[in-house]
Amino acid sequence: MIKNKKLYFIIIIFALILCTGYFSFVFIRNQSIPTSSSEYSSGGDRTQSSSNSSSQGGATDLGGALPKDAGSSAPSSLGTSSSSGEIFLNMPISGATIKSGSAIAGTSYLGSIQYRLVDSSIGVLAQGDLNVVDGRFSGILHFTPQSTKGELVIFSYDPSGSETNSIRIQLALGK
Repeated sequence: MIKNKKLYFIIIIFALILCTGYFSFVFIRNQSIPTSSSEYSSGGDRTQSSSNSSSQGGATDLGGALPKDAGSSAPSSLGTSSSSGEIFLNMPISGATIKSGSAIAGTSYLGSIQYRLVDSSIGVLAQGDLNVVDGRFSGILHFTPQSTKGELVIFSYDPSGSETNSIRIQLALGK
């Protein structure tokens, strides 16, 4: 009789573990990929949002490697650092002209960084995240601008979901 009680107890524990795993999987699978708030011009704190426009561009994550045609990264004196020092953006540099296919690269000791490219007339052109590999992040931007002025924002999220470690640079957008 004692063996049967132990067997029932083990079966119940096993069933609970399976149920927990299943519900965790379903919950995580149904979560939306976080994107930034659509109120890009308000100037207030941004938090993660679940909305995402399918017409937006994005970036091809290069895992920290620079594309062959990008040459070497910008000298440290030309790059931009977040006020915390957690993120350093090597390229593009502030005031540069970028177009679809331009590289974005820098260094960080965070697991990943977020980017947002904003067109001054229509808002967000491209946004997403890039993985940091061996202290470096890089990607190729894909977007279609409507104006010639824009802003690139590089940042991370703090545990509460607010943007932190922000770098903002003004850019010229080419076609």
